[in-house]
Formats: sequence, C-alpha cells, structure tokens
Amino acid sequence: MQEKRITRSSYGGARPQQDFPAMARAYREGRLDLDSLVTARIRLEEINAGFAAQKRGEAIRSVVVFD
Repeated sequence: MQEKRITRSSYGGARPQQDFPAMARAYREGRLDLDSLVTARIRLEEINAGFAAQKRGEAIRSVVVFD
C-alpha cells in the first residue's frame, strides 16, 4: 500500500502576522489597489439585494459597510 498524507493549508502560503500588516500598509500607501475589486458597498439591511445582484451577474464582490 502507498502511504498518503493530507496536509491542511490556512491562508495559502501567507504568514498572517507579517503579510496582513504589509498588505494593509501597501493599501494605505496606494501600492495595492483593492477598491477596483469591489463592485458595490451595501448596508447590512441590503444584504438580500446584494446576493440577488450577484446571482444575476450584476455584482462580483459586494462589501457590507457598517455606519
């Protein structure tokens, strides 16, 4: 029998303690464009409409904002 092993991966190969602050810094400095990846910003009350827009193909990535 061949020996098989399953290896779990969290965050891909990222190192959250180092990489996440570096990405946040790059975003703040304008070196990482995340805003163009967001199709819509919606309130929590609009969540069902947001899912419907994604299902219709009108939105790719919606972000829920809390005011």
